[in-house]
Amino acid sequence: MWFGFYDLGGSVPLTPASAPAMIVDQAITDIHNGVEIGVNAYLGFLSNVTTINNFRIGAGGDVLEFGPNDWVGTSAPVALASGGSDYGLWTAGITGPVVPGASALKLVTAPATHITTAVSVTLDGISTYTGAAQLQSQLTSVGDLDFGGGTFFLSAHNIIHELVAYQVTGTNNINIADVELLNTTAVAQSGDTANSNLVVSVHDLVHLVGVGPLSNLTAANFAFHA
Repeated sequence: MWFGFYDLGGSVPLTPASAPAMIVDQAITDIHNGVEIGVNAYLGFLSNVTTINNFRIGAGGDVLEFGPNDWVGTSAPVALASGGSDYGLWTAGITGPVVPGASALKLVTAPATHITTAVSVTLDGISTYTGAAQLQSQLTSVGDLDFGGGTFFLSAHNIIHELVAYQVTGTNNINIADVELLNTTAVAQSGDTANSNLVVSVHDLVHLVGVGPLSNLTAANFAFHA
């Protein structure tokens, strides 16, 4: 299952009808006048959520494919008007950008946990959440995650994005959310979401119906495509 792509197929002159379908990256973020914006109705005011029913979990189940390059800056940092750079989709543990290939998951069940290894999807099991707004509120207070592993610091005015999965309160549904960290200051800041010098923004991307609990998800259920 592809997220953040579109299929040229045989519907446009670029691909003859007899040729195999072409799967092409579709931007999730972009830069406009030096400022990051959400595009194609993924993030921001016009954002919507992709709902998937009958998703099969575990090895041999379904695979949700993300494109790291859908986030501007992942392949190479892009300068911002603020003086910093947009680094796109990064691993928790902040060891570098998410790259095409297999995924790595980490289930976190306690706040302020230092994530010290390269994790492409963080499973937030600290609590359940009613939606992106409550997750954002908790991340910035009593349910924080330290994406920097206690050692990494986000440079002045820089932006990174993380993928976080969480269980929706009172259900077996799981949402996959984009969590943006923005350092608005002129000095480096820790990657802890409770750091008041960071602006933390959360937007749901995918809604998986009836696949919970959160621990059911495995690395086999996620992949990253070039």
